Amino acid sequence: MDSLSDKLNQRRMLLWQYRCLRMMGVAPYKYSNGRYYTHQVFRGLSIAVQITLAALVLGFNFCPGQHENTNNTQLETPDVYASIKNYWACGAHVVLIVVVWHFLTSSKEVVIIVRTIMKIKTTVLPISWPPYAMVIICCLDLSFAFYKHYQEHVNKLYFVLSFLVAHFIFIAYVLISIFLFTIMEIVTSDIEYFVKSLCSIKFTSMRCMSNSNVRPINGTIHETDKMTKRFGIIDGNSMYNKIQSKAKKGFGQNTESSMPHKFGDTIEFCLIAELDIVRKVLIQLRHTVSRVHKAFSVAALGVVIYEQVDLFFLILYGMFENTTSDSVGRAIFFSLPAAFQLWLVLNSQTAYVKMCEESKHRVRKLAAEVGRMGPQFSQEAWQIRSIHAELKRMPRF
Repeated sequence: MDSLSDKLNQRRMLLWQYRCLRMMGVAPYKYSNGRYYTHQVFRGLSIAVQITLAALVLGFNFCPGQHENTNNTQLETPDVYASIKNYWACGAHVVLIVVVWHFLTSSKEVVIIVRTIMKIKTTVLPISWPPYAMVIICCLDLSFAFYKHYQEHVNKLYFVLSFLVAHFIFIAYVLISIFLFTIMEIVTSDIEYFVKSLCSIKFTSMRCMSNSNVRPINGTIHETDKMTKRFGIIDGNSMYNKIQSKAKKGFGQNTESSMPHKFGDTIEFCLIAELDIVRKVLIQLRHTVSRVHKAFSVAALGVVIYEQVDLFFLILYGMFENTTSDSVGRAIFFSLPAAFQLWLVLNSQTAYVKMCEESKHRVRKLAAEVGRMGPQFSQEAWQIRSIHAELKRMPRF
C-alpha cells in the first residue's frame, strides 16, 4: 500500500501531465541523464502540429457545412443573436489557440519549473480530487456534446472530423489548467513543509556550539543546476536525518525523534548551515513561482475570458431559445467545465497566497522569539530573518 501511495503522488502526476502535453504538441522537452531540457526537434514538430491544427480548426469553423443540420426551421431571433450563435465557436477556438501557442512559446520556462520541482524532495503529497473531477466533467461534457450534435448534422463524417480537431485543442487547454493547479499545489506544499520544519525547532533546548566547524553557506544560488551541483537533490526528509546523526556524534546524546521527517526535536546542535539551505530552497521556489507567472499568464487570462464568453452566450441562449428540459441540460453541460476550470485556477492561487501569508507571520514570530534569547543565537536569528524576507518577496497574484 505504501509503495502504491509513493507512485500515485503529485510529483509523479505532474510528470504524467507533462508527457501528455508533449504528446499533444505543446511541451517540446526531452529527458536525458536525469535532466529535463527543451529539444529543438520536438519544438519544430510541435510548431508544425499546432499550425496544422489551427488551420484545420479555423477552416472547419468558416466552412459552410459547419452550420448544416437536419432541422432547417428558422427561429424568430434577432440577427445579432444568429450571428453570435454561428460564430461563437470560432471565437472560443481563437482563445484556445492563443493560450496553447503562448504555452508552447514558454516551453523553456516550463522545463525549468519542472526541473526545480522534481529536485526538491519533501513528503509524499497525495493526489487531490480536483484534477480527477475536472477530467470526469470534461469527459461527460464531450460525450454529451458529441451525442447531441451528431444527431443534428447531415454530414456525419464532416462533423466527426471537425469535432475531433476542435476538441483536441480544447483538451490541451484543459490539461494546461490542471498542470498549473498541480504545480501550485506542490509549491504550496513545499513552502508549508519547510516553514513547519523551521518553526518546530526547539531553540530553547539548544546549547549553541562553536561555529568554527559549522560555516554558513554564503551567497545566493539562482539556478537549480548550481544548487544541485553543490548540495545534490534538496531532500527535506534526509536533512532531518543528517542533523540527528551530527547531533549524536557531536554531543554523545542518544536523541530520538517523536515526529519523523521534521527538524523540531533535534537538540544541542547549531543549525546555521541547514537554515541557510532552507533559505536557498525558498529562493528557488520564489523563482519557480515567478516563472509560473510568466509561462501561465495567458493561460490564466484565457480561462477567465473563456468563462465570460461562455456566460455571455449562455445568457443569450436563455433569452432567445425555447426553454425545455433538453435545453436546460445542454446549458448545464455547456457551462460546467468552464466554471470548474475557472475555480481550479483561482483556488490554486488562493491557497498559495494564503500559505505565504501564514508562513510569513509564523517565521516573523519565530525570528522575534529567537532574537530575544540573547546574542548566542544572533546568527540563527539573522538566518530566520533572511527566510522571512524571502517569504515576503514571494510573488503574489
